[in-house]
Amino acid sequence: YGVYGLVVDGEDLRWEKIDGVIEVCVPPIAADISVVGNTAGLVGGTLTITPQLSKPQDYYTYKWYRGDVLVSIADELTIANATLADAGNYTLRVCDPLGGYVEKSFTITITDGNNS
Repeated sequence: YGVYGLVVDGEDLRWEKIDGVIEVCVPPIAADISVVGNTAGLVGGTLTITPQLSKPQDYYTYKWYRGDVLVSIADELTIANATLADAGNYTLRVCDPLGGYVEKSFTITITDGNNS
């Protein structure tokens, strides 16, 4: 995935610069994915979420997103000293070296134990 420029030029050809996005699609990883761990916690607490794959491989890499923001590339997601700002929608993307991936979305909720 990226942004590329293309210039077409030649005798008897009209040339024009074209900017656009080229997306290369690769087959997704043939594995089911789930997340294991507590996705609900208290302010100041720690949450640890681990991927569980039906066909795990040592060469898979992990990318954890909160919304569209990459927050971790570790094998598991740990949120220490949680704040209310840590609550939200997360996505785990498991990638293989060829660019294939599978995703799992989940929600983390954080509550203030003093105001329950």
